[in-house]
Amino acid sequence: MSRIEMHDWDEWQTYRKDRGTPPWVKVHRNILSNPKWAALTDSEKGHLVSMWVVAADSNGTLPNSPILIRKMCQLDTEPDIQRFIDLGWCETDGCPNGVKVASIGCQPDAPETETETETETETEVETKTPKSPKGEWLGFDEFWQEYPNKVGKPKALTAWNRLKPNLDTVIAGLKRWKASDQWTKDGGRFVPHPTTWLNREGWNDVVAGEVAPVSVADLEASRQRSAQAEADFKARMEQLAADRRQQLGLTR
Repeated sequence: MSRIEMHDWDEWQTYRKDRGTPPWVKVHRNILSNPKWAALTDSEKGHLVSMWVVAADSNGTLPNSPILIRKMCQLDTEPDIQRFIDLGWCETDGCPNGVKVASIGCQPDAPETETETETETETEVETKTPKSPKGEWLGFDEFWQEYPNKVGKPKALTAWNRLKPNLDTVIAGLKRWKASDQWTKDGGRFVPHPTTWLNREGWNDVVAGEVAPVSVADLEASRQRSAQAEADFKARMEQLAADRRQQLGLTR
């Protein structure tokens, strides 16, 4: 049976390997600023956290079966695995059992000789660039050149073509993350794989300590609200003054 891999497990869930199964999982506060989290219903959030708890027993993986996950997590209903995959919370290492991963496809993978981790420090040397698939979305080469952790290029290309992101938006977000403490500390060991970052639309994430940018539309809406509040206050003061003059018999 294939497995479901929870994204960024090694980055966010760090434990001492010599202490066995961890007694807890971490839920970071900045998850509240993640648009992928906001897109989930309350029920889906509960399913996802329950999946994290059980996945801790297997280094961030679960069997790719909603029926088994429901039993293991003691849920009332089966989790919507496809929705979690589409939002970038997890991915499969093969074809699902009873779940259609239409957006990613279901092709047999060549055997891998080693397991990739988020803390991987060795550099992959690619001797042959894979042929671009038909209908490739423009901008991937520019993204790849800019991204600091160059591993898993074929998978990253597949994610890029599926998401079809705006290159300028992606590069702007990527530059913010490249300058962040999280990506620069320890020689960049916490920079996620490019596929992981693309699947979760990392360019939309807010960097810790960073103030979210305000759009021109938001600024204009704020200006209009302020102007309206000022006009309402002025009209109210004029009305109170008129009422007072009338009470004093000063009305002409």
